[in-house]
Amino acid sequence: MIISTKKGTPKEELEKIVDRFEKQGLDVTLITGKDYNVFGLVGDTTKIDERDVLANPWIDNVTRVSAPYKRANRLFHPADSVIDCGGVKISSKEKISVMAGPCSIESEEQALRQSLCPKPGDYRDFRVFCGYVEPYTWRVDPIISTAQCPACGADLAPDEIWLKKGSNSWYTLAQCPHCAGTASEVGKGVFQRYKLARRDGLHWSFARCVQVPDAEALARWDKQRTQQIERMKARAEKQAGEKA
Repeated sequence: MIISTKKGTPKEELEKIVDRFEKQGLDVTLITGKDYNVFGLVGDTTKIDERDVLANPWIDNVTRVSAPYKRANRLFHPADSVIDCGGVKISSKEKISVMAGPCSIESEEQALRQSLCPKPGDYRDFRVFCGYVEPYTWRVDPIISTAQCPACGADLAPDEIWLKKGSNSWYTLAQCPHCAGTASEVGKGVFQRYKLARRDGLHWSFARCVQVPDAEALARWDKQRTQQIERMKARAEKQAGEKA
């Protein structure tokens, strides 16, 4: 609700008006201008009878406001908001102010790293390969498809089963021919992970890393691998039945 007073209303009368509405549980904002005084009332104004308000000889007009964001409404706050930031004033009539700061993601490599290597996890040998046209290049180009053992540096031999994670991430368990079966941290294999990203509508980038898994991750891999094989067998049987 907006209440305006007549020009020349004494300060004492303004205070009485404010006090009256505050006693009714309303939040009162007084806006003082050169030739006017306006009260903005926020709260349950349904209990206020406009005729009682207008009975005050100093009241000029009463308007009910149903628009949202009353405190920012031009009726409540007719003047432009001016924000002073260390001496630089920001408002509609001031010069354009440009502010900048560090980005949460500053590069494609950083974005791919955060996506491919979420914490916690023991991730190593993170690399990004850019500028490829075909999305399946990461599977056929040996430069991308061949990762190295984090313990001895030998080429890893990935499992034939690949699991998809999310929309563009793949991983499998890869074994080192020298470390497999040993007491090394990579003796039970390491995860070979990939993240695919479309760059400009034409070219693809591929991020790769290896992850040293814990016992829980290995158990989850074994379970998901078995499920994937069962799905592949069921799909093959269905296709064979359809051809027959």
